[in-house]
This record gives sequence, C-alpha cells and structure tokens, in this order.
Amino acid sequence: MRYIFLALWFLWGRVDREEGRGLYERALAAYAEQDIDHAFADFLQALTFVEKKTPSSEEMHLYEEAYGEYLKLSGGDPERGALTLLEKYETVAFQHPEYVCLHFLLATAYANLGRYEEFFQGFYRGYPYLVDSSLAYKTQGVLWLRRAHRSGITQERAAFQKEAWRLLTFALERSPQDAGLYKVLIFLAKDEKKEELLLSYLEGIVKNKVILPRSDLYLYVRECVSLGAQELGQQMVNQAKEHYAYSRALLAAQEYLDEQRTDSR
Repeated sequence: MRYIFLALWFLWGRVDREEGRGLYERALAAYAEQDIDHAFADFLQALTFVEKKTPSSEEMHLYEEAYGEYLKLSGGDPERGALTLLEKYETVAFQHPEYVCLHFLLATAYANLGRYEEFFQGFYRGYPYLVDSSLAYKTQGVLWLRRAHRSGITQERAAFQKEAWRLLTFALERSPQDAGLYKVLIFLAKDEKKEELLLSYLEGIVKNKVILPRSDLYLYVRECVSLGAQELGQQMVNQAKEHYAYSRALLAAQEYLDEQRTDSR
C-alpha cells in the first residue's frame, strides 16, 4: 500500500508539473499574440504548480549581493533602476545561464523595461528556488495589481486587488527596507481610503530606516501632515538628512513642515 501511495504522489507531481509547464507556454504564446491580460493570468497560474527547490550557497550569495543593489534602486525611476541593474549583472548572467537566481532577479528589470518574454523566462526558471522570497511575492503582487487596473469588472477588480495586497504584505514582511514596496502599498491604501493602514506604512518607513528616493520624500511628508502626524513627517525628514547632503526635495519638505507649524499656532 505504501508503494501505491508513493507512485500516486509521484504521478500527481508529474501531472502538476506538466500542467504548470503548459500554462507557462500558453502565457508565452499569449504574449506573442500581444494578449498581455491572458499572458499574465496564465503565468500567475503556472507559478502555483511549481515545485520548490533549494539553491546552492554560491548562487544565493550572488543573488543576495545583487538583491542589495536592487533595494538601493527600489522606489526610484523603474526604468533607470532596471538599466543600472542590467549594466552591472547582465553580462555575468549571460556567461552563466545556470545562475537561475540571478536571472530571476534580472527578470524583474526586464519587466520594468517592457521586455516581458525575457521576464517570463527568467522568472519562471528561478521561481522554484525563491518561492518564499520577498521578490517573488512582490512581483506576483504587482502582476495582480496590473490585472486589477486592466479589469473593467468591479468584482473581478476587487478580487485581483485583494490578492495583490495579500502578496505585497508577505513581501513587506520579508523585506521591510524595500522603498518600492511602500510606494505600492501606500498607493493601495490611499486608493481604498484606508487611513490606518496608510499611517502604518508611513510609520514603517521611519521604523525601518528606509532610504527614500528624493522624489518621494515631499509626498510622504504631506501624507503624514494630512493624517495629523506632523512629528512623523519630521522624523522622516531627519532620517533623509542622514543620507542626502543637499536636496531641493528635502528643503521643500522641511519648509512645508515649518509652514504647517506656523499655521497651526
């Protein structure tokens, strides 16, 4: 009986892998036909059939180094960040097609440049090794959010957005220093008028000493003030001063806070 169960387990696993592979290939075909909605849908479903694997320590060391660079760029201009990441690591990736974790990371850069075929290929190959990583959850969350924005059906849009929020929350738990994650979650909280969540994300930026892009600082400080959390806004500015020797955005944020204090007297 034990051998029968083992045989069935192996058979089910093979069927799942084949179904997942079929969905992945269907996603590529849909993208080739410029049907991005079905491409995203099939690709996300294909990921649910992936069997988890363990990467080598050498691969993880390189991935973590590259991911550190990714975090420095996160939250800024996505295209510029993608080009910077590719400039630094794409040659190594081409020379080592077996470095699937690095290809997984670079796949997100290809997505930011609209090169989705390369994104699908690199992400799908590396996903089994990084199923539970922040980047895996973040990328899937962003894809669900893209689907939500493209859906014209209210209920479907809400369901897609809920799934995006769930995955992005998992991502933030694993990487609380990712400025890009806060940007997406703050957008979601504002869109759904969830002020408590919005405040918690702003507090998280300060608590985790997140290095914000200069372009975001003023906007986040205004959000703090609108929620009656001027001191939080000041903490955010003080934190930014540790990283930026001079910045017009930093000066504008400080001046705005000073004006608010003057007006409230």
